[in-house]
Amino acid sequence: MHVLLEGVVPHELSHVLFRFIFVQSLFTLKWFNSAIRGFPYSYLHSSSKPEPIEKKHIDGCGTIKQSASAMLTLVHILPVIIGHRIPLDDVYWKNTLRLVQIVLFCTSSYCTRDTAMYLKNLIAEYLYNFKSLYPKASFIPKMHYMVHLPTQMLMYGPLRHHWCMRFEGKNGYFTNKRYKNFRNIPLTLASRHQMYMAYMQAGHEGGRSSSFLYAGDKVGSGVEITFGEVYPELLQAFCQLTMVCVEKVYQTSFVAIHGNEYRRGCALVINYDEDIPVFGILFDIIVLDHVKYFILEEVEAEFNGHILVYAIKPL
Repeated sequence: MHVLLEGVVPHELSHVLFRFIFVQSLFTLKWFNSAIRGFPYSYLHSSSKPEPIEKKHIDGCGTIKQSASAMLTLVHILPVIIGHRIPLDDVYWKNTLRLVQIVLFCTSSYCTRDTAMYLKNLIAEYLYNFKSLYPKASFIPKMHYMVHLPTQMLMYGPLRHHWCMRFEGKNGYFTNKRYKNFRNIPLTLASRHQMYMAYMQAGHEGGRSSSFLYAGDKVGSGVEITFGEVYPELLQAFCQLTMVCVEKVYQTSFVAIHGNEYRRGCALVINYDEDIPVFGILFDIIVLDHVKYFILEEVEAEFNGHILVYAIKPL
């Protein structure tokens, strides 16, 4: 998303990190880069880890250089990395947290009309405070573009569903090729791409491919177990759920469903209690007749507004 991840976010971070490091001396740039390198990234962020930040990127008129995916990861982990170093009443940090919330709302795959209204107020508060806190900083055009995001959300739904990141990912097909025809490059690119798409959409015996838009779920390697021996306390409930008296099931460590990967140990929202999420830790994954079943351990969660995370612990 050009407006946030390649515009407003690096602009904001360059100013707030300069203040925290060189003005307030809350930590050093060396410590910050060490924290980025040593952060225990999850499997969701394994391919989009942020790069260390150089002094010239936050000093003066510099801007932080990261890819869009790496910048999104940095936004996710930033409160956890430096939140404990920031005073609770720091107004600069509070405004940075507003931007973090804006990014979370804009990259979510779900929204309501209330989400758009809340996002509108959040953007107004962020922009007003940014101008007050950094009077000498430039007010870049992409900050103005943020004002239109709530309207876009109301008209077309979650912003994640119509951002530019997937279109830019498509450019990889063209940039990874090597061409010797310089006479008519657009024709070469277009014709070869259309041939490639025709090949990908062709199925068995010339019919349409059934796996072009969705190749199916993925199931990791595992073992066959006797469910009643491993989970005797859950056997009756599992038999009622599956409507058969099961014996052998397939136990695996991860599955991917509609592009979302789930692994043992990840936290999932299983319910809501008066708009407060109820979390569960994925304890085990069982597959029976191509159906995936999750065994969850319910946990207690407490929200920490200073770092924008839920701290969970077993009940």
